[in-house]
Amino acid sequence: MSNLFKQLLKTGWIIVLLLNFSVQCDAITYYSQQSGLWTVNNTWSTVSYGSTTNTGTYPKRGDVVFIGDGHNVSMNVNSITASVTVGQGSSGSLLYSNYLTFLMVIAGNLTVNAGATFGYASNSSKTHTLFISGSIINDGNFDVYYDSNDFVNITFNSAIHSTISGVGTWDLNKVTVFKSTLTSYKVEVTIIAFENAIRELVVSYGTYIHNNKGNYQVNPLLGSFFVTQNAIFEVKSGTLHLSPNDDFLYLLGQIKVTAGTMRIGSTAGNQGLRYYSVGASIPVIDVSGGILQVYGGITFRSGYAASSLRYNQSAGSTLLNCGTTGSSIESFKINNAASSRFTISGGTIVLQKPNTSSGTFSDFDLCGASGTVTCSGGTVEFGNAFSPNNSNFNFTPYSSIVQPNFKVTGSIGNTNTLKTSNGSTSDFSLTSLNIDVNKIFDVRSITGAAGDFKNMTLVSNFDGLNTLYNNGTFTARSGTVTFQGAEGLWIGGNSTTVFNNLTLNNFFGLALAKTINISNQLLLLDGVLYATSTEKLISLAGASANLGSSISYVDGPFEQIVASASPLTLNLPVGKNGSFRPMILAVQHTNAVAVSYTSEVWNFSARAMGYALPPSLGWVSDVRYFNLTRTAVGNLSNARVTLTYGADDFVTDPNNLRVARDNGSSTWLDLGGVGTAAGSGSITSSNFNGFNTYFTLANASGGINPLPVEYTSFTALLNGKAVDLLWSTASEVNSDYFMIERSQDGKNFEAIGKVNAAGFSNSMKNYVFIDNNPKSGNNYYRLLQVDRDGKFEYSVIKVVNLKNAMMSVYPNPITDRLITVNMDENVEGTLIATLYDLSGKVVSNSMLQFSNGFNTSYTLDQNIQPGIYLFEVINSAGNKWHERLVVTL
Repeated sequence: MSNLFKQLLKTGWIIVLLLNFSVQCDAITYYSQQSGLWTVNNTWSTVSYGSTTNTGTYPKRGDVVFIGDGHNVSMNVNSITASVTVGQGSSGSLLYSNYLTFLMVIAGNLTVNAGATFGYASNSSKTHTLFISGSIINDGNFDVYYDSNDFVNITFNSAIHSTISGVGTWDLNKVTVFKSTLTSYKVEVTIIAFENAIRELVVSYGTYIHNNKGNYQVNPLLGSFFVTQNAIFEVKSGTLHLSPNDDFLYLLGQIKVTAGTMRIGSTAGNQGLRYYSVGASIPVIDVSGGILQVYGGITFRSGYAASSLRYNQSAGSTLLNCGTTGSSIESFKINNAASSRFTISGGTIVLQKPNTSSGTFSDFDLCGASGTVTCSGGTVEFGNAFSPNNSNFNFTPYSSIVQPNFKVTGSIGNTNTLKTSNGSTSDFSLTSLNIDVNKIFDVRSITGAAGDFKNMTLVSNFDGLNTLYNNGTFTARSGTVTFQGAEGLWIGGNSTTVFNNLTLNNFFGLALAKTINISNQLLLLDGVLYATSTEKLISLAGASANLGSSISYVDGPFEQIVASASPLTLNLPVGKNGSFRPMILAVQHTNAVAVSYTSEVWNFSARAMGYALPPSLGWVSDVRYFNLTRTAVGNLSNARVTLTYGADDFVTDPNNLRVARDNGSSTWLDLGGVGTAAGSGSITSSNFNGFNTYFTLANASGGINPLPVEYTSFTALLNGKAVDLLWSTASEVNSDYFMIERSQDGKNFEAIGKVNAAGFSNSMKNYVFIDNNPKSGNNYYRLLQVDRDGKFEYSVIKVVNLKNAMMSVYPNPITDRLITVNMDENVEGTLIATLYDLSGKVVSNSMLQFSNGFNTSYTLDQNIQPGIYLFEVINSAGNKWHERLVVTL
C-alpha cells in the first residue's frame, strides 16, 4: 500500500475516494471459470460460470463479481467492485493472498452462499482491509482472522444502509462503522453470530443497530467505551451491552433504545454513563421502547459540569443504579446548561437504589435552572421490588419547571422514602404523585437545611384520573400543595392525606375519592372541590378556610373541627351544582373538647318537607336548604349562622327575610335576622344554642319575599313525546304574563312559549302549556312571571327526563378497555362518569370534558372483570345519562 494511500486511510478521506470509485457506467459482470488469481484473465468469464469466454480482463472498478462452486479465487491486488458473490450453494472461496497487504472495496453487497468461504487463512503477518458500503449476507464461512497478526479489518462506509444477515459462521477482527452521514445510513446487525465474532468494534461515524435476540457485549476486554460525537448506538432487539466490564461509558454521541435492552457498565454499578460535549455536539439519550439499564447512574463526566445532555423518552423503561455496589454520585442528572433538554411523554425512569453518598448528591436532578424540561407523560419511580429496605431517595426541586409523574414504590414490606435534595428550599411542581403502601413522600430536605416550607404544585394525572394517589404517608410539613391543571383532577388511594395548606386553582375542579384533612388553611381560588359523605374534606382543629367564590367552592360536605373554648368565626365555603352559597358560623364552646361541624347545601325545596311554621313565619324557601350538623358533644355555649342568597333565591323584601332552623322533628324555628339587600346578599341569625340538621331562608309573616313566588303548584309531566306544564296561583296582583323557559343544563334557559296572566285575582287560577319538542335527556323548566310594571320573578325549576336521552357508548359490548362516549350536541364542560356493578357498588370514577357533545375517550379500570355494568354520567346541573355496558374482556 502506498504511503499516500495509508495517509488517506488514516484521515478518513479514503471514504470520499471510494465513493468516487464506485461510480462506473460501463460495469462488467464476471463469473469464475476456474480457480486462480484475481488478476489472471483465465480465472474469469464474462458469460457464465466455467465458460472460457472473457471479453474483458479481470474485475476492476465498478464490476460485478460471481465466484462459482468449486472455484477458489485468491485476492492478489487492491480491488474496487460493485458487488461480490461467493459460491452457488455448495463450495467456492475468495481468499486474500499472503504475499502483500491488500485492500478490497465493495460498493454494494458481499454475499457468501452456503458451503462457500470468504476470508484469509495464511500465517504471514499481514493486515488486510475490506471496505464495504452495502450489506453482508453470509450463509457460508466468513473467516477473516487467522491469528493476532494475520487478519482482515472491515469498515462499513458510504451512503448506503448496511445489513448483516445469514446463517453462516464468522471469525472477525476489527469492525469499523464509518458512514457518510450520522443518521441516514446505518449498519444493522440481525444475527448475534456476527457480533460474537468481533474482537473490536469501532463506530467512528454513523449508526450501529443491534437488531437480533442475542446478548452482545461490546469490546469486553478493552475497558471504558466511548460513544464518539459522530456515533449512534441503537438497540431494536435482544441485548446490547456497552462497557460490560468497566465502570464507565463515555457518551459524546447518541444512544437509542427502540426495543430490547441496552446495558451500560459493569454489574457492580460503581459509576455508569458519563456524558460530555465536544464542540457543538450534544450527547443524546433516546428511549422509545425496551429497557435502558444503567448499573450505575447517568451524570456528566468529571470536569464537564457545563456540558449539555438531551434526554428523550416516549415509552420503555430506564433502570438506574441497579448494580451490586451502586453509584456514590447522582443516579440521574442533567446539567443546568442552556442547551440541555429533558423531554418525557411516556415510559418510566426507575431508580432501584439511592446513591451511596447519604444524601450529599441528588438522586434525580433535571436541568430546571437553565435547560428545557417538557413533561407530557411518563413516570419516575423511586424504588422497585429489588430496592433495599429503608431506601432514602431524594430529588432536586425547581420552581420554574414541571417534573414528571413521581411514584414512591418498592417491595410492599419495605419502607422507602422520597425527600427533596440536600439543603433545598425551592418550591416545585410535579405532573402527579403516587405513593405506594409503606412508602413515604416528605418535602423536607434529606440532609442540611430542612426547607419545610417548600410548596408543591400538582398539574395533571398519571392514570387518566388521579393527580395524588396515596397508599402510604404524605408529609407536607409547613408548605402548601396547590392543584392547578388543565383538566379535572382527583385525589385517591387508601390513606387519608393530611395537607398543611391546600390551594385549589384549577378551573376544571378537584374530586375526592378519599377523605383528606387540612391542618392549617384551605384556599379556594378557582374550580369546584367535589366531596361526598364517604370521601370528605375535613378542616382540622385550628385550621381555616377562605369563603370561596362563585367559581370556587366545596360541592358536598365540608367538615370543620373545633377544639377551643374561645369564640370562633368559621368560613364554610359550600355550594351545589353551580350555586355558590357559603355559610359563616360564629360559635363558642364551654370547653376545648373537639366538635365536628359538617355543612352542605342542597338545591331542594325546604317547603316540600312539610314542616309546620311558627306564627312569625309565612313560608320557607322553595329553592334550597342548608345542612349544618354538629357532633353530640355537650359543650355549646352559643352560636349564630350567616346564610347567603342569590338571584334564584328570590329575595325581594330583605327586611322581612328570616333564618329558619328545624327543631329536630317537624317544625321550623324562627331564628330572626334581616337580609342585607334584595337579590343577592346574606342574613345572620340571632344567637341560638342548639343544632339539629336544617337551616333555610324564610319569609316573615306579612313579608313579600316569594322565595320564590308562592305558586300553589307547578308541575312538569312527560306525556308521550311531549311535556305538559301545569301551574296554579292563589292570587295575582298586576300580573301580565308568564314566559315559559327551558334549559338542558339547568343554567342557560331559552324562552319556548308565553301565556297571558289573569292580571288581578283573589281566587285560584290554573294554567297549562305543552312543550311538543322537548330535547333528549334532561329538560329543565321554569316560569318567568312578569308584572305590568315590568317587575318579574322566577318560579322553581322542574326537570323532566326523556328516556331516549342521547348518550352513546361504543364499542358495546366492550372488548378493549378504551371506549368512546358521545353526548348531545348541547352538552358542555366537565362531567363526572361513574361505573357501577349490578349490586350498585361504585367500580370507578372519572371526569370527562365535553364541548358541543363531541366524542371523548374513557379508559376502564385495569382490574375490571367481564360482566354487566351501569355507566352513569352527570353534569354540574345534575343531569344524568345512563347506559348499560357489557364487558367481555
